[in-house]
Amino acid sequence: MEDQQRKFWFPLNANGPGWSWPCRWQGWAVLVLIVLAATGITLYVPRGSASFYAGLVALLVAVRVVFRLKGEPRAPK
Repeated sequence: MEDQQRKFWFPLNANGPGWSWPCRWQGWAVLVLIVLAATGITLYVPRGSASFYAGLVALLVAVRVVFRLKGEPRAPK
């Protein structure tokens, strides 16, 4: 059980839906990349343009995929 739990980068949030802060270095690296990508989009892509919104949507989809693949799954009800 311990080994299985350590494979996840993001544990479940104890106080609500979603995932908590990363528990492995890979999760922290992903979090840093997310912040850098969001900062890059907001600084270098003209706000209000289609590229701006497409970049933010692509980033959100990528984040969701990473959290689904590397986050701790919910226990079945």
